[in-house]
Amino acid sequence: NITADLVTAEISSSSPFVTINNPTSSYFPILPGQAGVNRSPFSITVAANCPDAEVLNFVVQIVSGEFAWSRQFSLQVEASKLKYVSYMVDDHEANFNGILDAGENAKLIINLRNESAVNASFIQATLSSTNNQLLIQVPAIDLSYIAPNEILQIPFTLDCSQITGSDTFLPLHFTASSSNGAPISIDFNLPYNYPNIIENFELNNGSFAPETGWAWGTPTQVTPPSGQKLWATNLSGSYPNLATYNLYTPAYLLSTGSVMQFKHSYAFESGYDGANVSISTNYGQSWTIILPTTSYNHNNLSGLNGEMGWTGSSSGWQNPQFNLGAYSNQTVMFRFRFGSDGANTNAGWFIDDFELSGVNQKTGYLYGIVYPSSGIDPGKATVSSGQHYSTHPDSAGNFKLFLPNGMHTVTASLAHHQSSTVNSVVINPENPTHYSEFTLIDLPEPLSLSFAVDNDTGALNIGWMAPADAVLPVTAYKVYRKFDSGEFEMVSETIAVQYQETLSLQGRYRFYVTVKYLNVEGSPSDTLNFKYPYVANPEDTVPGLVNNLGNNYPNPFNPSTSIAFSLAKPGKTSLTIYNLKGQLVTRLINGEMNQGNHSVVWNGRDTNNRSVASGMYFYRIESGDFRAVKKMLLMK
Repeated sequence: NITADLVTAEISSSSPFVTINNPTSSYFPILPGQAGVNRSPFSITVAANCPDAEVLNFVVQIVSGEFAWSRQFSLQVEASKLKYVSYMVDDHEANFNGILDAGENAKLIINLRNESAVNASFIQATLSSTNNQLLIQVPAIDLSYIAPNEILQIPFTLDCSQITGSDTFLPLHFTASSSNGAPISIDFNLPYNYPNIIENFELNNGSFAPETGWAWGTPTQVTPPSGQKLWATNLSGSYPNLATYNLYTPAYLLSTGSVMQFKHSYAFESGYDGANVSISTNYGQSWTIILPTTSYNHNNLSGLNGEMGWTGSSSGWQNPQFNLGAYSNQTVMFRFRFGSDGANTNAGWFIDDFELSGVNQKTGYLYGIVYPSSGIDPGKATVSSGQHYSTHPDSAGNFKLFLPNGMHTVTASLAHHQSSTVNSVVINPENPTHYSEFTLIDLPEPLSLSFAVDNDTGALNIGWMAPADAVLPVTAYKVYRKFDSGEFEMVSETIAVQYQETLSLQGRYRFYVTVKYLNVEGSPSDTLNFKYPYVANPEDTVPGLVNNLGNNYPNPFNPSTSIAFSLAKPGKTSLTIYNLKGQLVTRLINGEMNQGNHSVVWNGRDTNNRSVASGMYFYRIESGDFRAVKKMLLMK
């Protein structure tokens, strides 16, 4: 029943990975029955060598008058986790067979995944080889970030023109490091002048997909024929009774004369439990058992519901082969099927060194331009497929996304822009490349936030203006509030251009507003920042008239478009149009302009009143010390 006054708090930690920069904070008086947060946030720094998933323990000491309380809390550190996924060979500019051939120059695309829930930042990727005759043109590539669960494609250019040996594999060493995670280092052999697909399952699981039971890793029951890892029905102990385990390969496009083989070792209850291999030509909708050249050793196994298969013991590693001439020029998948009945169990089935010959390995790609209507650097956008393969455009918006054979959905996205998607991109040897343009519509912020607060009643009124040049319809506004060191939280969703509330707690308040465009949230407004009770302060943010170059509308356009801008001060102003080569096209304004909001129309003509060609153009404003440039697209 009393007001808590002069409340302070202090945090400490015994963790060697923490530096506490601001350990103490105070509170505004807390009235009876009310709550408060510390006026300034505690500030800590986590050491760069802090292990992933490390739990940092803290103690907070709170003092109010002659009373004190101690409480413990903890934070878990999340580091970025990089993982090598796979590679692709791009030899479109050579003989285009999807294979790195003798003397060829080609691109090697490394697919690198960020498996964590945080951005992997400031990536450096390197590629090297112990083969001194292999030239890697740019062996080190820097990347700004990889988003969570994103597979970013890193292209390296390989020059094989100096290789004189008859090698069938090129030894490669790939490393990647981030500023907020542990580095990775991978050694692998790249097939060279060798047309077969080979998976030894050392670096990854070969993109095989398990359905119940199957496990990829290092077994305890057998020694793999190569390396340490393989696929197994179980990596230790025995398989269970009444089991049905299926393992599926990716889809492969066969050419002619294809042969599939692998190495396997098995130990099953003889005559009852067993395994076989099937093939599908319709992406797994139906399956047909295929026979190895040496056939199976049983025709009716109860564990396989009466199907034929291998049973008993292999007595070591065997190398079954399957002739696939009947499936030429078809897309196929393979299924490794294991089954057991309700009696005895055994060690299980182990598969390694999968190899497929006569397979079309051509890699396709989608290329084109990403155009943000806001004029923001398109290099900040992401182009990604449904399988999470992704790339970032260059500063001109050009991109190339490599894709395997099949049908794909590809989306271009950028923060505070409406994303753009192209569906049913079919990559196959007959049509390996496709072109697409993505226009990312800007979702602009509300303008001219202002506020008034009555210190006697606590009445707060916030107002704003509708966004300028919005292409999509505005459906609502969202108001976000932050008090002292608390978090921003949404306090209102309204169709009005104002927000009201009554302040009761004394402290620092922050507000910003966003626009809801057809369920997509736009850019945040400027942030209001003031203390209550309110005393006018030059540091408080109350946006007024500012220099701004708006987005042209419509965009893309044909033949005319409107360009809006605002000037905080009067002065000599120029507004000019340039083409992609930096050549002056026309000058729309060149003279004194008053402060305020302005708009001018460009009719798509140059200084000689000639219609200009379709393409990308820049418009640039100069007024005093204000400079700004944006892009626009003329499409006829």
